[in-house]
Amino acid sequence: KAYRDMRNLGLSQSIMCSGESGAGKTESTKHLLRYLTDSYGGGGETTDLESRILAANPLLESFGNAKTTRNNNSSRFGKFVELHFNKNALVIGAYIEHYLLEKSRCISQTAEERNYHVFYRMCKGAPENMKTALNLKSDVNVYNYMKHGKTVDVDGLDDVKDFAVMEKSMTDCGMEAKEKSNAFRISAAVLHIGQLVLGEAGDGCAINGDCKATLGGLAAMLGLDADAVEKAICFKTISIAGSESAKGMTPEQALYGRDALGKALYSKLFDWIVERCNLCFPYPKDKSVNYIGILDIAGF
Repeated sequence: KAYRDMRNLGLSQSIMCSGESGAGKTESTKHLLRYLTDSYGGGGETTDLESRILAANPLLESFGNAKTTRNNNSSRFGKFVELHFNKNALVIGAYIEHYLLEKSRCISQTAEERNYHVFYRMCKGAPENMKTALNLKSDVNVYNYMKHGKTVDVDGLDDVKDFAVMEKSMTDCGMEAKEKSNAFRISAAVLHIGQLVLGEAGDGCAINGDCKATLGGLAAMLGLDADAVEKAICFKTISIAGSESAKGMTPEQALYGRDALGKALYSKLFDWIVERCNLCFPYPKDKSVNYIGILDIAGF
């Protein structure tokens, strides 16, 4: 009906998938996308446009979905997918907009829930050379940002197999080896941020000596200087009458800053992944006449 009304009335349409967590909103969205692209595809200049639109799902789910008490693959963000059509009412492209990623999940989870899928897939399913390069351990219990959630295997989730699916999705979306490497590097950096332990030092705090190797590896992953990273976490800059000075923070204050850095880093990475997905199915704006928008909200 949405397609028919768009074509006959010349008006863009929207379909909203709503319902509680686990009701099937994301799966319904996939069926809607598959139906519309299979039935009315072929209008774009990109020959495999339809498959690219569908191929982005495993990538977005890896970084934006997690196991909750109600659903093993719960979307922790909302997304609005625009399918653009030309004057012949054929699909010529797509655009994804995302909303409200649950940033707090990447630093803490309840006992029966998990962090975002990508972390488990990297720790358990990544090749050994990649885990060595990123200093990742297979046992997720060692990570502060994962050990409080569910760390044992979950029925219906195969992290080893799903890593391969995630990597294939990245390739299908046209990501180059360096782009894939950067995405994994930043994800690993988020985990390593959580390993930094802070203790009192003088008027403020400092990163504990046994964490210096972790700090050095983290700084290298982010392309930063280790001392600069430590200073950014342990000091805040205050401005008085136009002059700036650094003030030491208590360990508790610095821990809040450390966790805020982890959340911000992951959130920016997710923003980039959505932008990168949009690059793989562009559409000529001058040929887009209407679109059908599919809203897949996060369930509660």
